Amino acid sequence: MRIDTTLFAETFRENVRRRSRSSKGEDGNTVSGSSKRKMLLSGDDLAAQVAKNVEALIADVHQVPTHFGAVGDLLRLACERWFDLATAGLVDFDGYLDEQIRIGDKVDRLSVNTGMKFGNSHRYRLWTPAYDTVADIPPQLIDHFMSLFYKEYACRFGHAFGAGSDEVGIKLMAYADVMMDGVIHPWIDACSRVSTTLIMWTALQLGGPLPLYHPDKKVHVSTLTDLAAHTAYFRECVQRFRDQEHII
Repeated sequence: MRIDTTLFAETFRENVRRRSRSSKGEDGNTVSGSSKRKMLLSGDDLAAQVAKNVEALIADVHQVPTHFGAVGDLLRLACERWFDLATAGLVDFDGYLDEQIRIGDKVDRLSVNTGMKFGNSHRYRLWTPAYDTVADIPPQLIDHFMSLFYKEYACRFGHAFGAGSDEVGIKLMAYADVMMDGVIHPWIDACSRVSTTLIMWTALQLGGPLPLYHPDKKVHVSTLTDLAAHTAYFRECVQRFRDQEHII
């Protein structure tokens, strides 16, 4: 089924507004209790830049072909590009340089000690958030877990693409959100915006259904570490979209 381009874009924007403090001009980094630095912008300037970045994300998801969902390495490229688009003009990467060097040294030692290849990226968080309650993943292991996620997502996407079932698509969106934002929470910033982009791309490629998040962000994140509960939440999101489709 073909999704109306205008309705898709409006739903994308609304989901970001409902889930992201930054889209409202609020720098959540100052209250997260982590080692996150303040954003480069604040207030109306921050909200305007986030809105600009969201438009870039909306345009980009239409350019990522379906076969990206079948190959984990290509999906990695898409998600990392979405991170770059989502954080453009917002993150002071130079302020994290010392921590990035320290984590890089840990990654190198881990590779030497295990004989396995562990990767790293300037895009990844440099701390272990207190709200990662499912998997306490330290920064030096993020790339490993992301590789596993991309491969598993690709398999699930292939199944969903061939199934033509709303329920399979809902389960895939919930899985992507739980793993990306609730379990691994990989990015130095914009985890919710990158996760939302992956969810909306998934819906676009499957031809629907589109989800519309709950207006209260706390409701969304309350099930973010429980896949069964989050799947039920996404069923509600799809029904919410259908109920409000003509008034978004």
